[in-house]
Amino acid sequence: MERAPARPVAPRQQPLAWKAIGLYLPLAAFALAAFLVFGDWRGEGAPSPSPVQVDPGHAERLAANIAFFEGRVAETNDSLSYNRLTALYLQRLRETGDVSDVRRAETSATRSLEVAPGQYAGLVALAQVRIAQHEFTAAETAAREALALAPSRADAQAVLGDALMALGRYDAAGDAYRTFLEKAPGSSAFARMAAYAEVNGNVPLADQYWRAAIDVDRGDAPEASAWARVQLANLLFVTGKTGAARDEYALALRVFPGYGPAEAGLGRVASARGDDDQAIAHYTRAIASVPLPEYVAPLADILARSGDERGAARQAALMSAFDQLFAANGIKNDLTLILFDLDHGGDTGRALDLARAAYAERPSLAAADTYAWALYRAGQLDEARAMAEVALSRGTREPLFLYHAGAIAFAQGDDGAAAGWLQQVRDLNPAFSVQHQDEAARLLAQAKERAK
Repeated sequence: MERAPARPVAPRQQPLAWKAIGLYLPLAAFALAAFLVFGDWRGEGAPSPSPVQVDPGHAERLAANIAFFEGRVAETNDSLSYNRLTALYLQRLRETGDVSDVRRAETSATRSLEVAPGQYAGLVALAQVRIAQHEFTAAETAAREALALAPSRADAQAVLGDALMALGRYDAAGDAYRTFLEKAPGSSAFARMAAYAEVNGNVPLADQYWRAAIDVDRGDAPEASAWARVQLANLLFVTGKTGAARDEYALALRVFPGYGPAEAGLGRVASARGDDDQAIAHYTRAIASVPLPEYVAPLADILARSGDERGAARQAALMSAFDQLFAANGIKNDLTLILFDLDHGGDTGRALDLARAAYAERPSLAAADTYAWALYRAGQLDEARAMAEVALSRGTREPLFLYHAGAIAFAQGDDGAAAGWLQQVRDLNPAFSVQHQDEAARLLAQAKERAK
């Protein structure tokens, strides 16, 4: 499943905002701007302070809350309880990876709007469900309907921005996120601004926003803080700061013991450092906690690299099972699954059709990159090059996108462009991918040699 632009939002913060590098925000929060831009008192690359830990009874309490509201809606059939139940299902989906919660959330959101047609909270809840299902146009529609009912409310702006990000309408998404930040600054708003900065290649600003998101939620929302720490660590990893990334992943595990995304992050770092045994252990724990394709795919590659072909085949079979499970629960054209098929001997024609459909439905940078790679695997190099350039058009510093563009240019015989993109991969993080890092180094050397 693709990483969502940001987590579902609960509007509870007080208004405050700022003007940052290249992004307009009101001047009211000048003190916060000073903290973000000049006040990194932890030092370059140092981990942020450890906040309050998740309650050991967190999972049991979540299950009890879901059971309570399932019983309540059966008795009262009221929209408020349906909306709360929808939010709880989506929370459990994030924390456990149980994709059947997508259908449960869809049913709950739909029932809320049947009970109270056109209600604001129900429309926002439905928009969040549609995002989980990769139905981004439907999510935009629901969010706009909610905003028409309550233009001054903040949470619909956040969900609208999430939908627009996935649809590749980044300038409009940035407008929605800035409005959200003006109306309800806090962890959710900072996280969305961080994601927007990443898309535009502004790594320093993204780093600052992720740290602000962590600091804001340090005391009262440890689960959200753990999530933000993992996102910061992901950013650090792709830009080559593997030690700092490891520290943040480890802190996320202290905040939320057993947190699957943090375990996967530590697996990513261990793999980059060549410690396959540790990487396998971390990814195995991540999958036990939150079984998702983005954890299974690298585990399959690490097992293959370590010589465990049987174990790798088991993970590949699990990826096929995800394909069916996602389809059964209304999740469409997952990009991770498409890329896995393209890189592991799947049906190239089918993968190309799925990638084309995914890009048509949501022309995001990630979808453009996946479509480019599918076109490349199908031998359509000119079309692949055009889509790869779309994926990089906003300056995103994503090594996988750069590798794909470099490999496509190399196949075209454009050694100058290939070397330029592949050198950026090396400069960012040469160990960016178990599957592709050796090939990236080989192609770079050959492109430079051929360009002499």
